[in-house]
Parts: sequence; structure tokens; C-alpha cells
Amino acid sequence: MDWEIQVKYGNTDFTLEAEKVYESSQIMRIKVYGKTNYILLENDYPFLFAKGSKRAVKWKVRYSDFDSRDVQKDAKLIADIISRLDRELKGVRRYY
Repeated sequence: MDWEIQVKYGNTDFTLEAEKVYESSQIMRIKVYGKTNYILLENDYPFLFAKGSKRAVKWKVRYSDFDSRDVQKDAKLIADIISRLDRELKGVRRYY
């Protein structure tokens, strides 16, 4: 486990574990674990960091397996996970 991130799903707060599963000079893949499933995210942070670029990190969902049928809550959860991981990668810590 590389990070623990706090997210909210509906009205419930969760602490999820995340680990870096792959990194090259161009991309990084991070697996975020739930109770029974996981989501695999990919970003271009290593490439931007090596270039010294100030552009925003681009994120992609490579795999997700949600049991829920509430698309709006799932999208908000993914956005929250990406936002928290983005802050962790850049070293910015904010506690809400």
C-alpha cells in the first residue's frame, strides 16, 4: 500500500487503500481497493514531472467493477478518488 485516501460515497465516509502497480517514464498506474472490488487508474504524471510541465495531470480509468447502479454516485466517487490521489502525487495535503 502506497496511500490511504479518505472518500465519501453517498453519506458514508470510507478509507481506501491505493498502490502504484506500474510506472514508466511516461505513465503511472494506480490500483485503488474497495471491500470486494478495485479500480485501476492511469495518469501521465511521470512524463509531466520529467518535463517540468505545469499542465494538469491527465487521468484515465483503465478498469472498474462497480456493483452499484447509481451512475451519478459512482462518477462522483471516481472524481473524488482522482482528486485525492492527484493531491497525494503532488505532495499537497489538505484535511477536510
